[in-house]
Amino acid sequence: MSTSGSETGKGPKASGKQANPGRQANGDNGVRLWPVAVCTLVFVALGLVIVQPLGYRLGTSPSGTVVREGTARIESCEPSWLHLHQVQVCQAQVRWERDLSTETARSVDEPPVDRSVYALRSLSGDVKVVERCPSRENRCRVVTADHPDGGGLGFVPVLICIALGIVGLILGVWLSGRISRTKSSPPSTFGT
Repeated sequence: MSTSGSETGKGPKASGKQANPGRQANGDNGVRLWPVAVCTLVFVALGLVIVQPLGYRLGTSPSGTVVREGTARIESCEPSWLHLHQVQVCQAQVRWERDLSTETARSVDEPPVDRSVYALRSLSGDVKVVERCPSRENRCRVVTADHPDGGGLGFVPVLICIALGIVGLILGVWLSGRISRTKSSPPSTFGT
């Protein structure tokens, strides 16, 4: 024998409660979720945008082991829109002088290769560079030899994204409460 909630006296109709306590017969006075979701997503996206140039400033990006050293002859530089113009991407001819993964010197006769050099300032002329590779070889980046190495600061960008997400969540809850109060308050009469 099957009993439903209303037959046993435990359902919303039997207890006299509505199925959705956030809604009342005259309107919605409950917490609205869309401001919470929108604010949280906007602030997390903002954090992701800020983390890119900050990672270069702190030296957490590009991360990895230095595998080669060389000299780059800079041809042109322009600011990177992806990094909010805080990082310069320079096109260069790079001549590798030393391979640190095998601890061998490169031949002077090897031709230079075209590479993009990432720098915190605009470059010109000949510049000492290194190639940093994370565990995956296909993500190697060439940076200036004096690029900061923030190996121990890798958690900072993650904390910034989490903190901004929490700020967005708090702002969304506050905004939701303000919207709910505005919707539930009686219309004011102007001039009476």
